[in-house]
Amino acid sequence: MSRCFRTLVCAALLLVPTLPLAAVELQQEFVNGLRKQGFGDLGTYYLKQLEADKKVPASMTETFDLELARCMQVAALFTENIGEAKQLRDQTRTQLDKFLKEHPTHAEAGAAFDTYGVLSLTIGNSFLQQAHAQKDAKAKEDFMAQAKTAYEESRPRLTEAAKLFQAHYEALKAAAEGGEGETRTAKVQTSKRRQEEALFNAEYDWLNARYNLAKVDYFVAQTYTDPKHKDVKPLLENSEKALYSIRQGYENALPGLLAFYWSGRINEQLGNLEKAKDIYEEVTGSEPNSDVNLSQEILNFYGENFLRRMSVAGQLKKHDEQFFADAEDWLKDNIGRKSDSYYGVVVELAKASAAEAERQPAAEKAKTMAKVVGDLRGMAKITSPYQNEAIKLIRLYAKANGEELEEAKTFDEAFANADTAMKNGQPADAVIQLERAIVLQKEEKDPERLQFVQYQLALAKYLSEDVAGSVLDADKFAREFPKSKLGPPAAVLAINGSLFLCSSATAADRPAAEKQLNSIVKFTLDTWPNRAEADDARIALGSLKMANRDPEGAIAAYDKVNPASERAAKSQSLAAKAHRLIYAMARQANKLDDAAKAHQTQSRTQFEQALAAASKSSKPEDELVVSECRLNLAEMHLEAGEVDAAIAMLTPLETKIRELNPESLDNAQLRTLLSAIRGHSVKKNLAGALACGLLLLEKTTESPQVNSALVSVSRLMRDDYKADQGKLLELANMESPDQATVLAANIKADASKAALVNILNKLAPREQLNLPEMVALGDFAADAGLQDLAQSMYQRALEAGQALTTKTPQTVAALTRVQAALIGLLRAGGQFPAALVQVNALIAANPKALDPKIERARILQGMADTDPSKWKEAATAWSELRNLYQRAPKKPAAYYDMVYNIGLCLAGEARTANDQKTAAEKKKQAIQLLKGTLALAPELNGPEMVAKFKALLDELSPP
Repeated sequence: MSRCFRTLVCAALLLVPTLPLAAVELQQEFVNGLRKQGFGDLGTYYLKQLEADKKVPASMTETFDLELARCMQVAALFTENIGEAKQLRDQTRTQLDKFLKEHPTHAEAGAAFDTYGVLSLTIGNSFLQQAHAQKDAKAKEDFMAQAKTAYEESRPRLTEAAKLFQAHYEALKAAAEGGEGETRTAKVQTSKRRQEEALFNAEYDWLNARYNLAKVDYFVAQTYTDPKHKDVKPLLENSEKALYSIRQGYENALPGLLAFYWSGRINEQLGNLEKAKDIYEEVTGSEPNSDVNLSQEILNFYGENFLRRMSVAGQLKKHDEQFFADAEDWLKDNIGRKSDSYYGVVVELAKASAAEAERQPAAEKAKTMAKVVGDLRGMAKITSPYQNEAIKLIRLYAKANGEELEEAKTFDEAFANADTAMKNGQPADAVIQLERAIVLQKEEKDPERLQFVQYQLALAKYLSEDVAGSVLDADKFAREFPKSKLGPPAAVLAINGSLFLCSSATAADRPAAEKQLNSIVKFTLDTWPNRAEADDARIALGSLKMANRDPEGAIAAYDKVNPASERAAKSQSLAAKAHRLIYAMARQANKLDDAAKAHQTQSRTQFEQALAAASKSSKPEDELVVSECRLNLAEMHLEAGEVDAAIAMLTPLETKIRELNPESLDNAQLRTLLSAIRGHSVKKNLAGALACGLLLLEKTTESPQVNSALVSVSRLMRDDYKADQGKLLELANMESPDQATVLAANIKADASKAALVNILNKLAPREQLNLPEMVALGDFAADAGLQDLAQSMYQRALEAGQALTTKTPQTVAALTRVQAALIGLLRAGGQFPAALVQVNALIAANPKALDPKIERARILQGMADTDPSKWKEAATAWSELRNLYQRAPKKPAAYYDMVYNIGLCLAGEARTANDQKTAAEKKKQAIQLLKGTLALAPELNGPEMVAKFKALLDELSPP
């Protein structure tokens, strides 16, 4: 969610007055307060606790589902986790459906519809945000479409909410007007005050529903990838018109100001920058004086508005004297009530001033830049969303202005600078500042703060990749201050650094690195044997054993971790990996005895136990354990042929990769997608395999593993394309097929071919394809009618095979098949005589090879179109090939292709026969052959071949 949108949502949530609500129970007030402050998760927890304890107050019994839904909605709004937000929204929808089903005429039905409408808007915003994060155009369009659907779903709900709220407001207004002449007793005055409060709240509900409804068209307009689409402008204009109607009569009230602000946003998008600027200026003019107390959200609203005003002025290139004067005045007026956006205005003003300084004389420029840097230095000390940008600008502008960055003068200043650098992800700068703080430590009287600086220095060195320095500092600290609360964490820091140094050390340096690691591990185990840090030491020792290919020693170390420790699941997962490694080493050495198999069984058991334990935790380190266990179990399931179980393990990991949308894949993510493609390929699940394949194409560089997986995906795509072709053939043979079905089949076939061609064009140029992969891509290209690409891939395969110094029987067979395929391309081009000469030579050189003989039969069959005498010769060639498999219990796919071609040749002989008797006999033979084969194997080798058989039978059968 953008900062601006979130700010305005907060503002809308807090429009309800904070007057005491008489006759409402304490629980209701508490829930309302939590929700208004954005603590929907706490409100949800509180309500569920009331329900579990059976303490739901009587006044909340009927509206409980609604209250729970409203809290869940707020919780979803403020969670950063996409998956968790979606789950909360689904739960919100369930609660709202339950409330409206059970209480359709309840007085709070309007609130339910309003909550439902806002929920749909929120879902739409989530999809829109995901759309903007997509690099793939198709994925972006899909998310845009989902966002549009969600926004449209909000429209009838918000319309109904506004209708019910208006009716409620008008009823309360009429009742209030009817009682104006009553005597002013204390009791009547109290009743009157409650009536006014209820009227105010009802009016707010009505206005807020209208406000959200007015924004529906605005949000729908954002779902068009082309901002100049013909539908965008009318949508924006409709939204502005609805917002304008809300403003009427509420010019100085917050609902009117919010509507007016959004009118400015719309005009900005429409290109009406001058009008947008005027609107933002008018909203600024309505800002209360500095002595008026405002909530933080309202302050942010006014600040966001002023930021938009500055942005538009920049687009209009109106950084004139008035611009700077207005900005300075605004900052001066708001200095006592700073908000996040206040600091944003400081940064924007600084950037505008720096740009303006470039046009000033040298002396004036220096003066301007000095003020800019001074203002930014003040901001850099304050935590805000703009703090990091301020620090970067200080360094940029100070250097450009010829200034030297001042060295910290006091311990406190150095400490603060280091803290800022660490918070802003600049550990190298933090090291400099922390070292300066240590130099100035004499003035610091607090020993704990001094220890913290020393520890932070070791940590900053580690984060800035000075691992050796970090290890020395952390080891020294742990030994000097074993009773400090930072002693154990320092020891773990030294252990982790030492482990890294072991893994990266040269052969000569490795013994010293291992000695250092063993030393700090021993110290940690001796000093804090019962703390979690001791288990970290044991795990590190196990990791060292694994790195040294000593899985038995690693298991011994991992098994010493306390089963009740927070590290237990992690150690169990690592032990499982060690057991798996022992099994893998035995398999590689062809020594799969019972002992090795027992390690494999133990590995699976421990992965399952670690997964169950870690799944109960929400700690980030345990989430990593869950992912690691899932991935290893999935790979083991695949090895055992348990494909469904493997896919079940991998699916959450695939989902997580898409949610994270990393720029590149780490090793675990790569293994996940490779395993998923393997599983989806076995299950013939093209959609699943393709989704993973597209991620590999987008986020990896070429490697043999990736190429192999992508070729598997392209094979599924080729099969899908061929199935589509078979469907078209089946429809073509119907007497009167449904035209809508024909159209849909053609669209599907065109799409499958386009997708196949697209991936083939991306895979073909890859340099690390092996011989079988080149041949496969050549076959796929030939099937798709890409003759040039097919020839290129076959030629590459031929050259690669011929370049091998040692050729196995498999390589020789592959080369023969490639040569046959190249000859097939000559045939496809109509060069039958040349193709026949080459194929006869290939058969003579490889008399046992099947592929050249199949190609020869195809050539003869192709020649028969112009030389009818070849029909018989082709039929004989195909029959000889068919006889090779006639008695095989399980026929290969090529067998049915042979039978079909025999039928074609017999049909050709019938058409060109000199007498009707011969023609009838040939037709009869063909019909018997085709029907007999269908009777024995009704599905043949797929729907495409079945369609071909039936089409030929229709042609041969008498009318």
